Amino acid sequence: MKSIQTQVRLPVELHNWVKNQAKKDNRSMNGELVHFLEKAREEGGVKEREVSKEAA
Repeated sequence: MKSIQTQVRLPVELHNWVKNQAKKDNRSMNGELVHFLEKAREEGGVKEREVSKEAA
């Protein structure tokens, strides 16, 4: 899978939560964020048309 590098600004509380979840799941923070996003996409949490509108 090809990937790109990007920066994301998170509130401290959310950063700490992701960090703790990643540690529990034996993942890096990046791996945990990718996992969350892929799961949301699979479950319909992110609608394709919403993403398309924002990207335009």
